[in-house]
Amino acid sequence: MMLGLFPEARFLLLEPQHEMAAALDRLSGHYTNVSWIECGAGPEETELLLNISDDLNGSSFIPAASHRRADDADSGATRQRRV
Repeated sequence: MMLGLFPEARFLLLEPQHEMAAALDRLSGHYTNVSWIECGAGPEETELLLNISDDLNGSSFIPAASHRRADDADSGATRQRRV
């Protein structure tokens, strides 16, 4: 949607979930003005454990009982960048 409204803009997407990499690689490969970084956004540079929900949509850096922790999977800590 934003690409249609602002075709000359450059888009930098931040995504902490490794599971989204293939889709974002396709998107940035199709549009030269879209790039992405595998990281979260926050007030400081650090690494945090990302809690992954089963459907991926509810994943969060905030712990919840319904999430599997990233340290239970292969991904480990996720980089957080200061913005």
